[in-house]
Order: sequence, then C-alpha cells, then structure tokens
Amino acid sequence: MGILKRVYGVIKKPAHWSWKLTRWTWGLPGPFKLFTVPALALSILFGYIAYVMPVDGLSRLFMSSEPTILPYDGDAPDSNLEIVALGGASSSPSAQYSELLATFKKEAKRVLVVENAPEKFSDQNVIDAVVKAIDPKMNVIFIGASMGGLLSYDIIDTLQTKGDTRKFGVVPADAPMDGEDVTGVASALKSNKVTWLRHLFGYVANLWTPLIGLPPFEPGDVSQMSPNVNRSELEKSNASYENWKTTAWLDQGEYVFGHDPLKKLSNVFWVYIRSDGDEFVDGIGAHAKLQKSQGVRITLLHVARAGHISFHDWPGEYAHQFKTAIDELKRKIAAA
Repeated sequence: MGILKRVYGVIKKPAHWSWKLTRWTWGLPGPFKLFTVPALALSILFGYIAYVMPVDGLSRLFMSSEPTILPYDGDAPDSNLEIVALGGASSSPSAQYSELLATFKKEAKRVLVVENAPEKFSDQNVIDAVVKAIDPKMNVIFIGASMGGLLSYDIIDTLQTKGDTRKFGVVPADAPMDGEDVTGVASALKSNKVTWLRHLFGYVANLWTPLIGLPPFEPGDVSQMSPNVNRSELEKSNASYENWKTTAWLDQGEYVFGHDPLKKLSNVFWVYIRSDGDEFVDGIGAHAKLQKSQGVRITLLHVARAGHISFHDWPGEYAHQFKTAIDELKRKIAAA
C-alpha cells in the first residue's frame, strides 16, 4: 500500500506543478499572459492523468467484455453453409449489417451476427465465442467489416491451431491488415514504439467523445436506403450501444494497430471488397498485403463512390458485391 501511495504521489506532482505554473503565468503583465494557455493545457492533461485515469481504469475492471452471438435462420435450409458476420469498431455490428442480413440469409442455412460486448472490447473473447458457436460440421464463410476482417483471420487461425481442417471463406470489407492501412489516424497513434501515447489518447478520447456527443454511427442518407429500413429502430439500436464510448481507442485501436503481421493460412479462400470512396482505410494496400501474405491471387471487388463500410448509403451495390463474393467462395469451397 505504501508503494502505491508513493507512486501516486509521483503521478500527482506534474499536475500540482503545472497548476502552479498556470497561476504564475496568469499574473504576468500584458501579452505575457498568453503563456497561460499552454500552461493551462498542461495542467488539464496532467490533472486528467492524475485524477481521472485511475478512476477510469478501475471502472474498466468491472466492464463487461463478453460478446453476444445473434443467430438467424437462413432461407436455404438445404444448404451446408453458415455465414458469420463480424463488424467494425465504434458501432453495433447488428446496426452495420441490418441492410445486408437478408442477402446473407438467402445464401446460408444459418447466419451468426457477432455483437461486441456492451462496454469493453476483447478480441480474445470474440474469438472464443465464435469458435464455440459455429457448427463444426458446416462450411463457414466469414464476413469481416473493417476490424472484423482481422477478427476473421484470427478466428480461422485459432480453429486451425485446434486441428480444424475445413475449407473456409472470408470476405474482408474495407478491412485493414495492420495499423499502416488505417490512413484516417495520425501515424504517432498507430506506432507500436510509443504505445503509451495511444493509451493516453485513448483515455482522453473515451472521456471526451460522449461529452461532445459524437455519434458512433451515422445511419446514412435516407434517399439511398431501401424502403424496408426502420430508421428509428436503427437510431435506437445505436443510442443503447455503449461500446464505442469506452473501448474504441483503448481496446479496438490497440487490437488493430498492435496486430502481429499476417501469416499464411491454409485451406482459406478470400474475396476482398473495397469501397472506392473510403478515406479511412487503404483498401488497395490492404488487399495487396493480404494477397502477398497468403501467396495467392485474391479477387478484389469495388463499390464505387461509397465511403468506409457505408452499407446503409449504398445497400443495393453492397448487397450485389457481397452476393458475388459469397457465390465465388461457395464454388471454391465445393471444388476444393
């Protein structure tokens, strides 16, 4: 206990001295008062580290990190195919895939949508839950939107490590293969040489995001939606989804940016879908990296004009390309 007190005393010192500096600069004459601005910024930063992060970190120990697997009966009862849909960071996978669920159901006997934990993301918990949930006697195609593409890779790697010799299909959509592919994030935050900076930013971002009311997911342009979309239900789903507030940078960001380089997986077929208007993930670079790591030619499909996994903005185009991808993977699995 004494050691903890001494450590905490050291942590509090920068906050104490930066606040004293702020008060001192405020007493300077004339234009020298401008130095109060950076001093106050340092005071807020160190104060957050000293007084907020410990409480936030303690609360995270009690957050739920267990995902939920949502099963849906498909429209192809005689099929031997199971589709597993894994979503991206910062919003509900159920909301992300709501426009595409009907397409998936037409192709499979069963569809599993993997809903992340309500508060804290754990890649290992997601992997374990999916490994337990999938039917060991069925063919499986994984749909991986953004971060879900890496999760698909890790799930198959885990299954094969356990001795699973089945053929698998994967459809990564706007999925980064490592942190370098995420172009919409500053390089310093993606670097694994200064992970402390990413962790610090994570705490700050997770504090401020709910306060400024940044939405976790924008449902999209109503004029582009199909008539069967229930917008109020979509918004309600997102309003109750807390994962993005507490875990996007600290856990989901760490998972993507700190992911190990890809290794070659056996018995896996891939089709990559890229949104041509994506300014967040370099889909062309990710596809090339995936192709190189697997040592095979991988089909690349495009959705013109669409932004990052903007499934609700261009539902018809995405549905067509996902069906094309699934059909190709079904043929390859059957022929293998």
